[in-house]
This record gives sequence, structure tokens and C-alpha cells, in this order.
Amino acid sequence: KNNNNYYFSAVLLFLIYVLLTYAIDLNSQLELYGKKVEYILYIIVYSLIPFLFFSFVDYEKLNKVLANSIIYSGFILSCIVLYLYKDLILSGIARISFLKYEGQDSFLSPLSMSYAASLTISMCFFKIIQQNKILETIKFIFFILISFVPYNLGASRGSVITLFISVFLSILFVAKRTVKIKILIIFPFVFTALILFSNKMGSAVFSRFLSIGDSYSNQDTSVTNRLDQWSQAFNYIKEDYIFGG
Repeated sequence: KNNNNYYFSAVLLFLIYVLLTYAIDLNSQLELYGKKVEYILYIIVYSLIPFLFFSFVDYEKLNKVLANSIIYSGFILSCIVLYLYKDLILSGIARISFLKYEGQDSFLSPLSMSYAASLTISMCFFKIIQQNKILETIKFIFFILISFVPYNLGASRGSVITLFISVFLSILFVAKRTVKIKILIIFPFVFTALILFSNKMGSAVFSRFLSIGDSYSNQDTSVTNRLDQWSQAFNYIKEDYIFGG
């Protein structure tokens, strides 16, 4: 109980601190782009309120419901993507956003597809390693395979990182040694399947991830803009260690 109170206080203070940095806006960056109110609402609506809500509800009772909600909503999204873009699956398109070069400006967000699919794959993977029912395992494997479609069409570099971080944290914090062993055995098969599926689709998800250095050298704005923002944020932190960045 004391540990829970400690973690609650630490996270709450951190969220309030972030909220204050947005409100103070030391270097007037948010004010300059008219994003100050928007960012303040982001931290309140998407971080502070959900954190307080889940801190005071009986999470043990909601655990299964929340996990299944995430998995099935991700599966439904994958089915919708499969239906809408079935002609692109084996077309060799590197990323769905490349449709704009073919005169199509209306398509689902690549980032939304990639990260939603990454979350679904991670959740299904953890479901597989936590139970031994054959039918349930087959179901979650099917969900993972369907989720490969939006994952590869979105082809986001960050989605590759999130998969590895999820697995790393699970190995780090899962108490049971048998579960750790199952993770180390099963994940390479899942990741290999993802690579094979990606190659079959002609997705650029892994080539984009592995060529981050080259993209920066070639001044690819999708990379340089993000890295420059990180660099600028660290410069602001050097100027003011409390409210900078």
C-alpha cells in the first residue's frame, strides 16, 4: 500500500509539473504557434484525468475488460483496414502515405494504423504467454496476423521501437521465470513472421527504421524535424533546468 501511494504521488506530481511547463511556456513556443491551450488540454484530458480515474477504480475487476477492449477494437480496426486497402496488400507499396504520389489525398493516418496495430500485437502476444488454452492461443495468433496489415501499411519507425520496448519491459518486470522464458522463446517467432509478412507486402517499415542515419544525412524532413525538436528541447533544458524544454 505504501508503495502504491508513493507511485501515485510521484506520477501525479510529474503530470502537474508537465502541466505547469505548458502553462508557463518559458520560451513562448506554444504561444507562438497557438498551441498553448491545446497542449494544456492534451495533458489534462489524455493524461491527468485517465490517471486519476484508473487510480481510484478497482483495476483488478476491470483488468480483463480493458485488455479485451483494446484487443478487439484493434482487431476491428485491422479488419476495416484490410477491407479498405485489400488491393494494396501485395501491391508493393512501401507506406500508405505514398498514395499521395498517385493522386490520392484521402487515406487513414499511417501513425494511427501502426501504433494501434503495435498495441494490438503486444497485447495479443502477452495473452498468448499468459495462458495455455489452444483455442485462445489460435485466436490471438489470428489477431496478430491480421494486425500485421495496418502495422506494415503504416510503416512507422516508432512502432518497431514500441514492440521491443514492450517485450523488454515485460522481461524486466514479469516475476515468473517460466513466463520470461516463454517470452524469449515465442517473441522471435512473432518478429520473424512480421518480417516475412512485411517483405511479402513490400512494406518499408524495417528499411525506414534501419536507415534513420542515412535519412538524417540526406535531410529527410520526417527524421530531421523530430531530431531537431529533441535538440532544441535539450537546449531549452540547459537554459532552465526546471521549466525549460
